[in-house]
Amino acid sequence: MATDACGRLWVLDAGVTDVANVTKQTCPPQLLVFDLHSDELILRYKLPDGQVKQDSLFTNIIIDIRDGKCDDAYAYMSDVWRNGIVIYILKQDRAWRIVHNLLYPDPIASKYTLHGLTWRWTDGIFGMALSPIDPESGDRTILYHPMSSFREFAVPVSYIRNKTLADKTPEAFQPLGEP
Repeated sequence: MATDACGRLWVLDAGVTDVANVTKQTCPPQLLVFDLHSDELILRYKLPDGQVKQDSLFTNIIIDIRDGKCDDAYAYMSDVWRNGIVIYILKQDRAWRIVHNLLYPDPIASKYTLHGLTWRWTDGIFGMALSPIDPESGDRTILYHPMSSFREFAVPVSYIRNKTLADKTPEAFQPLGEP
């Protein structure tokens, strides 16, 4: 969930239950937006089939609004099990999916041990954060981390706001620092 400066609560419903046992898809993944002043549902957007993969699990959402333009909001939603980001634009009521190899887990970092029990956990993009607006470029950056990784990554928002540009410019996705 995320709130925005326009008094709205954005809820990412993965549509999945019983993740710990046998995962059940009980409804399509969807984005719900509530007016925090009236407690009313003001938007329900079901993610189209083309943006939801078999066994997708949407886990995180961040909202991007600039210059107080509430009708020009973007939502960035991570798919931890199928390694993608779905971008939703409120003004056009549409979404698209971005995939990139730097959204995937690192197989070397997927080995976990706790209390003598060792297992493999191959979750991809999990945590995301949005930088402040850069005063020179006017752009923001999404900083993200696959669950099974030793590294942080970044991509300028201008690249993922344009699916064609994101697909043609894979070098926009960059690792940060050294592991």
